[in-house]
Amino acid sequence: MSNFLIALLVSLSASAWTYNKFMKTTGSNTRNAVGGAAMAGVLAFLTMIVLLSFIN
Repeated sequence: MSNFLIALLVSLSASAWTYNKFMKTTGSNTRNAVGGAAMAGVLAFLTMIVLLSFIN
């Protein structure tokens, strides 16, 4: 698998997990949950791209 695809899958799963946690914690406040999940997804994507580029 390419580094991009691996990073994309990790970021999607991290943002889905974060969205689910925020929805439970904030009492279904969608605006905060989507913003937090988007930020977590971007951060996870960038982190994985950097880590995978060091490995290969």
